[in-house]
Amino acid sequence: MSEPVVVYIRSLAYSGTTWVNLVLGTHPETFALGVPDRIWTAGAAQAASLCAIHGAECEFWPRYFSRWRDARTAMSLLAEVAGARVILLNNINMNLLNEHVAGDDVDLRYMVVVRDGRANVTSALRHTPDLFEGRYHAMRTWLKPAWEHLFNGLPDDPSRTLVLKYEDMVCAPETAITRVGAFLGIDYTLQAFRFWEHEHHYIGGNTGTLGLLRDMRGLPRSQHAREAYYRDLAKSARATPEAPVLDESWREYLTREDLVAYDYLCGELHEKMGYERDVIDPAERRAFLARHDLPEDPAAAPETIAGDAPPETGGDAAAAGGQAPERPSLLARLKALLG
Repeated sequence: MSEPVVVYIRSLAYSGTTWVNLVLGTHPETFALGVPDRIWTAGAAQAASLCAIHGAECEFWPRYFSRWRDARTAMSLLAEVAGARVILLNNINMNLLNEHVAGDDVDLRYMVVVRDGRANVTSALRHTPDLFEGRYHAMRTWLKPAWEHLFNGLPDDPSRTLVLKYEDMVCAPETAITRVGAFLGIDYTLQAFRFWEHEHHYIGGNTGTLGLLRDMRGLPRSQHAREAYYRDLAKSARATPEAPVLDESWREYLTREDLVAYDYLCGELHEKMGYERDVIDPAERRAFLARHDLPEDPAAAPETIAGDAPPETGGDAAAAGGQAPERPSLLARLKALLG
């Protein structure tokens, strides 16, 4: 087998990366790995529990570790055992990437998956409300710095990096997946979007997407916080599998005040990512800045503002008269959510 291609898919949390990885992993020449850190941290001792699809019933990972050579050949061995030319992994610990993957005998490439930041921050607030003091706080301490660092450390050779919008994969699937195929040297068809019909041995990932896969394969799964949404998604997938559904629930979740705050903090980055900015009247922006005593330059904006809307109405951040719960440090929050 020629030198395998390892694609590091980099993204922010809640960017649809698990779904993208699984879709691209349906081709016979590809293997959707997911978040690979546990290959090194758990290793052979926990091989039977690595698979997020089959759990202890998985036969692939024990077979892989039965042929284990050393940490620095983990990816080339994976390509060999899986019979794949392309390994797709996402959001790996950078120390592991530099120490093991970059030193392996592989062709390392990068794919940056971006999503509308309004959807990103809505998902973060819903899934991890305890990490934030409010909605502005989530944009200022997580989304903005995460976006600013997303493209750091990429190779100078542009042919080794692809930027992919999640919305393109959903709204223009044929065009988007053809573009990805050209980058990987893979001839994809729309059949790839039937990702549940392919045998996956994915590690980690979004529990909702993985639950959908298990449900479509008739495997037991635990309930998700957005159970109704994923139940409807499964119904849609069965009816029109080549027509993915775009989740735009941020439109109901974010208030007008949230959108003004978002544009103030992240509007320029949002536009650079290829998204259309909300129309914010200059007078509305000035009123927002005056109301919260904010500087004109968002780079100098504080982490919090008075009266910031809580992540969820009625949540602990909004409790009147009570003591706010102790929150993780900014460093801990970024470590938890920065891809």
